[in-house]
Formats: sequence, C-alpha cells, structure tokens
Amino acid sequence: MLGAVRADPSGPDFEQGAGSAVKEWALQTSLYTTHFDPDPDHVNDQNLVGIEAHLAGDWLGGVAVFDNSFGQSSQLVYAGKIWPLLGSQHWYAKLTGGLVHGTRNPTKTRSR
Repeated sequence: MLGAVRADPSGPDFEQGAGSAVKEWALQTSLYTTHFDPDPDHVNDQNLVGIEAHLAGDWLGGVAVFDNSFGQSSQLVYAGKIWPLLGSQHWYAKLTGGLVHGTRNPTKTRSR
C-alpha cells in the first residue's frame, strides 16, 4: 500500500454502525511483481494503481487498473471484509471478491 488517509471519526461523514461511512482511503500500487511459475510470456511490470475505501463495520470496496501477466490492460472492481489481527490497527487479514475486465486468452488468435 502506498498511502492511506484516515477520516475524522467525529466528522459528519462518520456515524457509528453506518456501513457506508468511509473511515480510511488507501492508494495502492505495485512496486515489484514476480510470478511463482515463471513463463517467458509473463510480464512482471503490472503498472497497478488502485484506490480502496475502508468502511465502518470493517467492510471495504475498491477499484484498480493494471496490466495483467500478459501485458493486457485490465480493470478490477471489488468488495470485501477486513479482520483486525490481535486488536491491531496496522495488521489485518482481508478477503475480497470482484469483477475483472480485460483479461483475454493470449493463446487464441482473433479471426478477422
């Protein structure tokens, strides 16, 4: 994660228990990528830029644009849940799911 900005919990945008109140925004990027199963066709420069909103109730949502493993421009929209580890504000587990657009099978040829 590149950076995060925490919302003021006493401000008008934060209500205890409101599922859509943004507690924190996170700007994310990928500085380094490697594949566990290297292939000569894989690209390790993902050019990832994403923004994620951490919501009240430990929910989250985000969007990202990136180049996939074959250099194809792709987009991601996702939502998920955060579980703080041992009561820490800095260590947590998260599970997300979403929709990816822009991934095409690189081995198929297009008919024209």
